[in-house]
This record gives sequence, C-alpha cells and structure tokens, in this order.
Amino acid sequence: MSAGEPSAKELAAAQGATVDQLDKPSAAEVNDKTANRILNAEADRQDQANKLRERFFWSVTGAMSFALVSSVLVMGAYIWSEFGDVQIQVMIAWLSATVVETIGLAYIIANYLFPKDSQKGDSAPSATIAPE
Repeated sequence: MSAGEPSAKELAAAQGATVDQLDKPSAAEVNDKTANRILNAEADRQDQANKLRERFFWSVTGAMSFALVSSVLVMGAYIWSEFGDVQIQVMIAWLSATVVETIGLAYIIANYLFPKDSQKGDSAPSATIAPE
C-alpha cells in the first residue's frame, strides 16, 4: 500500500458514506486544528503584550524622569530668584506634588505591567472545544 492510498478500515467506513461526508474533515481534526489556532493566537497575543509592556515601561520611565528633572530645575530657578528666601508652603507643595506624581506613576505602571487576571478578565482561554 502506498502513502496516498486509504487503509482497509477507511475504505470500509467510506462504503456507506455520501460524497459530502467523505469531503468533510472529522470533528476531531477540526477540534485539533481549532485548538492549535487558539493556542497560537494566544501565544501571539502574549508576545505582543510583552513588547507593548516594555515600550510602555520605558516611555513612562522617560516621561517620569523628564518631569522630575524639570521640576527640580524649576524649583532651583525659583530658589535662585528668591535669593534663598523661599516660603515654606512652596517647598511643601513642591515636595508633595513630586512624591504624589512618582508614587502615582509607579502604581499605574505596576498595575498595567502586572495585572490581576480577575480584574481585567484577561485569563488565558481554554483550548478545549465543545463537540458539535
């Protein structure tokens, strides 16, 4: 028997089958192909998410660094313009805003990069397919 010829079992099963039934793949083949497509799609989605998370992390880190450096420069310019006679309320407001900004951005980054599955409904789909 050559590689392309059907087995005796396949011929016996096909004797009572219609042309339409012989042309369609079996349910097991369809389920395996669908499950593989789902798993491949999920793997692709995870790869894309990881790349996006890295870009997001570096973008926000750069923006946060720029904001902190510019804040320090502005405060330095203010202190210089006042010749050292700085009001305590201004220093408290500046320091508070800087701390809140840093903690807030760190919290946002942590929640985005490490989400809880139940929070976003982002759990991995099941690869099992219900029989038809």
